[in-house]
Amino acid sequence: MSRINRYIFSITFMLLAFPSSCGLFHFENNLLAYSPPAKPVRKPVIPLPTALDTQDTTVIRKAVQPGDSISKILKSYGTPYSRIHEVIGKSQGIFDVRRIRPGKLYYIVKDAKKKKDFPVRFFVYERSLQESVVFDMDEPVRVYISRKPIETRTRTAEGRIESSLWQAFDDQGLPEALVSRITGIFAWEIDFRLLNTGDQFSVIYEEEHINNNPVGIGGVKAVRLTCAGKDYYAFAFRKNDKESIAYYNDKGQNLQKAFLKAPLKYTRVSSGFSRSRLHPILNVYRPHLAIDYAAPAGTPVMSVGDGRVARIAYSRSAGKYIEIHHGSKYRSRYIHLSRYADGIKVGMKVEGGDCIGYVGSTGLATGPHLDFRFWEEGRAVDYSDMELPNGDPVGWRSLPRFNRYIAGLKRQLNEGSPSFAAQVSLPSEGNDRPQIIN
Repeated sequence: MSRINRYIFSITFMLLAFPSSCGLFHFENNLLAYSPPAKPVRKPVIPLPTALDTQDTTVIRKAVQPGDSISKILKSYGTPYSRIHEVIGKSQGIFDVRRIRPGKLYYIVKDAKKKKDFPVRFFVYERSLQESVVFDMDEPVRVYISRKPIETRTRTAEGRIESSLWQAFDDQGLPEALVSRITGIFAWEIDFRLLNTGDQFSVIYEEEHINNNPVGIGGVKAVRLTCAGKDYYAFAFRKNDKESIAYYNDKGQNLQKAFLKAPLKYTRVSSGFSRSRLHPILNVYRPHLAIDYAAPAGTPVMSVGDGRVARIAYSRSAGKYIEIHHGSKYRSRYIHLSRYADGIKVGMKVEGGDCIGYVGSTGLATGPHLDFRFWEEGRAVDYSDMELPNGDPVGWRSLPRFNRYIAGLKRQLNEGSPSFAAQVSLPSEGNDRPQIIN
């Protein structure tokens, strides 16, 4: 390709920049990038501005099919093996061409008039919403990663719980990752089984966008949960440059305690701690020094705190179980598991919140549930009544700065905010569209 033609080709693509909802290309920082389509384009040909020759370039968008390879795709568009071999060689150390996956999108930028030699100018494989692998087929052949910039926008949302926190977020159209993040933040503070109809939430968080399309959530800045008339606050705060961000309540107390409130999410207690309980199978009264959490089979079971796996075993009554020692003072046991988490073994260290196994009904069990037991200094205790020790608070040196920081966030959480839907800016519609074939 001559220098003049290359220049014209570059200018043409720059002029053909278009919105992400159309799923084609634009130049960003001299890197070829493109936006994932919001909806498939149904019309095979879309008009170009009259100043450009619409017959010079065709952009083809397809999805990788089972059995496809880059060699097979490029060969189907007339690329000779010598050029395919050259471009695959250039990809070494940048992208493993064997890792293309069925269902992923790819784009062929084709010279519509060129009947011989190398009609494919670019092959672009969409590795993720942010990253694409660009194969520049013209001389000199090169392969590089194109990364689209992420824009962070602050969002606020609030709502009322009717059935569950998860459903309340879904009703608002909020991302699933956000409710998971919030339950993780309050995992040491709130037993989410106790949320009732009428409880409320308010959250300030960051939403990540690529080309005006939301692609995920960033940090959660502040949360308020109202449970049974009591407000629970969480504020993200970094005490100094040497420490990571942690979550504190409005008094500056660390929300992360030494132990989780419960080893499961979204469960109910089917049987509590008791010194005398009628055994549902043996039909005799005996101590039940545990808490039974009813949950579907396969529900992840988490270690309630940092510790070391002391025992992985099976018994006729307990079925599959795991015991964890949390230092020399505390130990916990998880009974009737269906299976253990991958990689779990005796002696390994675990952190609070790590998945160690899955709910089941092995041993003497009437149905899927977790029998959870906890000991303090060798004495079985009712975990639901324990006063769990806190993590480090903000501290008196950082407390004035913390109070100034959270004042506006707390006021925003309490006073409410515009609805989530009202704050979402929809991508603008463009007028010019390049030629595209699906």
